[in-house]
Amino acid sequence: MKGPRAILLLLPLLVSTAGGAVSRDVTSLPWQRTLQLPEDVAPGSWIEVREDRILAEGAAPGFGDVRIVDDAGQLVPVAVIEPRLHDTRFRRRTGYAIPWVMVPARHWEGVLDLGSRRSRTLLLDFPGPEGERIRLLTGLDGNHWTPVVVRRMEFMPEPPEPGARFRIGIEPPDRYLKLIAEGFTGRTSLPDSLEIVEVETLDAPREPVPFGIEGAKFSGRTWEATIVVEGPARAIAALVLEVPRPTPAGFPIRVEAELPRGGRRWLRPEREPNWTSTAVDTLVMVPMRTRSLRIEVENADPPNPPFTIRQVEVVPQRWMFPPPPAGDVRLAYGDPYLEARRWGMESAAAWEPTFVLASLAAPEPNPSYAPPGPGLEWLRRHPPVVGVIMVFLLLLVGLVILRGGRKETA
Repeated sequence: MKGPRAILLLLPLLVSTAGGAVSRDVTSLPWQRTLQLPEDVAPGSWIEVREDRILAEGAAPGFGDVRIVDDAGQLVPVAVIEPRLHDTRFRRRTGYAIPWVMVPARHWEGVLDLGSRRSRTLLLDFPGPEGERIRLLTGLDGNHWTPVVVRRMEFMPEPPEPGARFRIGIEPPDRYLKLIAEGFTGRTSLPDSLEIVEVETLDAPREPVPFGIEGAKFSGRTWEATIVVEGPARAIAALVLEVPRPTPAGFPIRVEAELPRGGRRWLRPEREPNWTSTAVDTLVMVPMRTRSLRIEVENADPPNPPFTIRQVEVVPQRWMFPPPPAGDVRLAYGDPYLEARRWGMESAAAWEPTFVLASLAAPEPNPSYAPPGPGLEWLRRHPPVVGVIMVFLLLLVGLVILRGGRKETA
């Protein structure tokens, strides 16, 4: 019975081969595109690369196989920005000394004059953890105070080590900011300064894509149609619509997206059109990667459609990174079995004020590409072959066991 035992020992190896992780080496990526940069890139700027139709067609779903590669063939760490409507940017940083004054038998307090009423959200950055124990008030005249409104801050980087700093986001305050410190033993235990960072919320880039309209029709007073994007699925985020004339009342629009893995989902608009004074406006939605959207308008007046769809806009996936010291930079892709890699640089990208947009050259074969030969790596990429081998081995095991049983009976 040595034959069956040996074959059974091979089965776990084959099973682990079929479900194991694949190589992340750039040599597994068959295609590359050179990044084309402007000549006058300012020092300290980051590079930004955006998904286009060619990349969406050739990369793995979700772009998990995309790698940025430097001139030496090494991977470049990047911030991966998935499609979203808004970007958070941490801008100007100003340092303030806190003029602490002791209020007898009560607490310490300090008042900062910010110069003017702020229109942007602020990030307060205290040295050390003591800032967490400080109450914050705001006021217009320095005499009347209201509590600040704390705001959850996206991409706020953690301090370099636990207890190193305390950071808090607040809604736009008035001119004066009052800090109240209670329970401190003395002046030396108080933070003597803080930094205030202006936080800016920007619209993420949107790009128009070719599209067609199918199945436009009325069902009673309900008008419906399907928008189909040409090419691969893209992260659709907006529809530019035009009505025959401005209409203060407007009408409800329902949007349903076809999911990549089957099924459909109704999308909640982030911003609905306002046709009070203009005939052209935009319906904005949370980005959904799909090829088709079904739109439905109730209480429409047949036979004419309630509006014309002028443009379909998508939000591209983006990659941001500081440029390598020298040489060309390439984007490599094309291996659906390569696992996604996250470098954790999204917070750092939110603090960078300047980005230079790089365009992608035409695809070309990656000269470093080395298709896996026979072995474990090849089997991982050809699961049907593994299934055939397993069925063959199981049949062989059964045949050997059956023959062994006949010999014992005889």
